[in-house]
Amino acid sequence: MPAPNEYDPKITADMWERLLREPGFASANALTTLRCLANHPKGVTCAELDDDEVAFEGVIYPKNMNLYGPPGTGKTYRARAYAVAICDGRRVEDVLGAMADPDGFAEVAERYDRLVAEGRVGFTTFHQSYGYEEFIEGLRPEYDEDKGVVTYLLRKGIFRDFCEAAEDVVAVASAEDGVPRFPGNPRPRVWKMGLKTGGVNDPLEKCRKEGSLRMGWDDVSPDEVDDSKDLSDQNRRAINAFQEEMQPGDFVVIPGAVSSRYDVAVVTGDFEWDEGMPGARRRRTAQWLDGIAKNDFLPLNGGKALTLQTVYELTRVSPSKLLEAMGMSDESKASPQASKPYVFVIDEINRGNVSKVFGELITLLEPSKRKGATEEILARLPYSGEMFGVPGNVHVLGTMNTADRSIALMDTALRRRFEFVEVMPEPDLLAGIEVEGVDEYERLKSWRVLTAPREAEAYALIYKTGREV
Repeated sequence: MPAPNEYDPKITADMWERLLREPGFASANALTTLRCLANHPKGVTCAELDDDEVAFEGVIYPKNMNLYGPPGTGKTYRARAYAVAICDGRRVEDVLGAMADPDGFAEVAERYDRLVAEGRVGFTTFHQSYGYEEFIEGLRPEYDEDKGVVTYLLRKGIFRDFCEAAEDVVAVASAEDGVPRFPGNPRPRVWKMGLKTGGVNDPLEKCRKEGSLRMGWDDVSPDEVDDSKDLSDQNRRAINAFQEEMQPGDFVVIPGAVSSRYDVAVVTGDFEWDEGMPGARRRRTAQWLDGIAKNDFLPLNGGKALTLQTVYELTRVSPSKLLEAMGMSDESKASPQASKPYVFVIDEINRGNVSKVFGELITLLEPSKRKGATEEILARLPYSGEMFGVPGNVHVLGTMNTADRSIALMDTALRRRFEFVEVMPEPDLLAGIEVEGVDEYERLKSWRVLTAPREAEAYALIYKTGREV
């Protein structure tokens, strides 16, 4: 018989059932495997499972998982371990074992930070005010001081942005079509920029030839933009966007010399002040790509034409959709890259109004409804009108505090789509720890706290030790 938690691709559902009766064998991995096998004929083995769950080197993780338990038991701590384990195809037990050692913990923490920087791990915390607009998409107010009016801009939510990055169409285009890609900018933005600078003849052609993007307002130095009284609020925002917000890897759509076509460039360098071209000294290096027909671009931007504002973000346009419209990438090309797992962590998932936050995503989260699955479902988003689906390589990892009354309000429809992993206190970790000469583990035993309700046990451990266990 295999050792506890050991994976064997030849194990069938009836074998799992027998193994799960063994003391100490049950684990999230085993339960997930059993559930998946239960939907198949009795003789089907783990090696023959479909892509409802993702398997790496014999490790199977659910697409949607919740770590739950009383406060202070290390759920968020374990979430970091799970994120690294899922992304790297490791057993979570091995990662947690490494984190028990200070050097090992530093190693795992460094790997986690690197995954976050690469855009493969995302994180948010739900709360009572958290809504659909922050999570998927919504309209955000912006005040125009020049006109004295409030305008509403469409902004992508954190989870939609994460899902589009997980499809990684940009990475495929980078490899096959020579589109520059920068690891420090895993989720590039798309901007509109006008290059009709009055002080330079034909700036568009000059920028294309030298591989750059340029902007004027030479009479206002880079350090004086915020304090200058000669700039309108709109122009100040445009300059700051070009100087401060644009990053190498971002895409820029530029109205071209031909009205029926837009040019497209990728920013490749940081902002610099160049004395060599009076009238357009603000400069960034860029790689110019093939352009896009205006008729092909407008649907990406919600049917809206570009305005005369010099620089602003095109919040409706994603790099992947832009590249597809340009014929530089498509979903079939993206599929090999999209197999890399991405993990989105939702801390305190039960503290938000789950139905309000997730909306139609409750259906799209199911493994069988993910993009590319046999029952794929795409939903039309209410604000942008775009079709959206959850990629198959995105894992959603939540944490839940069982002492919080809000857990009783958690949507049943969401509950059934998640696997639940219990995270309980480990009082044995207190063995040998003394506070003012008192063995805390023995004291807890004498107080019979170890047989008390689980929430009380956790609170007692936190109170006495001042740390999570």
